[in-house]
Amino acid sequence: MSNSGNNNGWGQPPQNTNQGWGQPPQANNNAWGQPPQNANQGWGQPPQANNNAWGQPPQNTNQGWGQPPQANNNAWGQPPQNTNQGWGQPPQANNNAWGQPPQNTNQGWGQPPQANNNNAWGQPPAANANPWGGPQPQANPNANPAPNPWGQPPQGNPNPNPGQGVLNMNQQTFLTKVFGWMGMGLGLTAVVAFLTYATGLIYVVMPVAMVLFLGELALVWWLSSRWQSMNPGTAVGAFLGYSALNGLTLSAIFAVYNPISIALTFVGAASMFGFMFVLGLTTKRDLGPMGRFLAMMVFGLFVVSLLNLVAGMFGLLGTGTAAMISWGISLVGVFVFAGLTAYDAQKLKLMSERGFASHADETRASVMGALVLYLDFINLFLFLLRLFGGRRD
Repeated sequence: MSNSGNNNGWGQPPQNTNQGWGQPPQANNNAWGQPPQNANQGWGQPPQANNNAWGQPPQNTNQGWGQPPQANNNAWGQPPQNTNQGWGQPPQANNNAWGQPPQNTNQGWGQPPQANNNNAWGQPPAANANPWGGPQPQANPNANPAPNPWGQPPQGNPNPNPGQGVLNMNQQTFLTKVFGWMGMGLGLTAVVAFLTYATGLIYVVMPVAMVLFLGELALVWWLSSRWQSMNPGTAVGAFLGYSALNGLTLSAIFAVYNPISIALTFVGAASMFGFMFVLGLTTKRDLGPMGRFLAMMVFGLFVVSLLNLVAGMFGLLGTGTAAMISWGISLVGVFVFAGLTAYDAQKLKLMSERGFASHADETRASVMGALVLYLDFINLFLFLLRLFGGRRD
């Protein structure tokens, strides 16, 4: 059609030949459904100037009353005119507006951009950003962070590595039980050893010391191979029985070394054991390969010690040579059992992370853990005593 005038609104018959039925005016100005008041005004509204936005007074020369803007700026309730503008929002620059999917990695649904690092409402946190519209985190979460708000998993680094971070409540409970049994075993060993020496029972024990030693090995092997299936009470009894039997054989140290030397070596061994245990709990490195290597070293130390003992008994080695070999074995033994302490600490931590099916399973596991740590400590103590212990005159 051709237009013979400037004005016509939607739903009105055309006023000229240039305007179709129900079409907005083709000239610069007209409002919806009202007769114009002048050449610059559409139906039913006073003139506001040359321009207007959707349902608002005009904002620039490119916008008519009740029409979306024709320039780079969009009005409320209109689809965006460019890729940077959402429905019903003025443009935010290179970012997305309310109610639109994000245009870049820094903008979430339904939020104006916060900066380069912050997440918007309705989105899970994105790398050090604020989750679900809450306050910014003030510090890095620990190994067991509080759950992320509003049903999202934490986005930080929640302790995936073996031995990393602080122990949770279940691990603390389990390790407390382990150290409880271990302390009970060490105390029983010390009391039996001292009483055996003080009462003169040592002179009965020494002739059968080798038989007792072989009995200890058999008991440890049986407990280590059957602990998962045996009754918890049986496991506890076997461990305490081994501790008492070991006290009988270790009573000889009171006859060889002076009491002050024994006490000082015990303190040194306890300090080294504690340090290595904490290191095993907190290190991020997997100590599994090292533990397997050290286990082979224990077998090697046992074989070399047995050969050195037999050679010394039969006079195959001189006294000085046998003593030097014994000193070297003790030095290596200190490093081996210090490393095994760290390895066993990490192994017990991982065991407690997996959890236990029942209280009985946890009791059996704590007794076995106590046996392992007991052996680490006793051997560390004996090797240090051989290196630094002062002998009786």
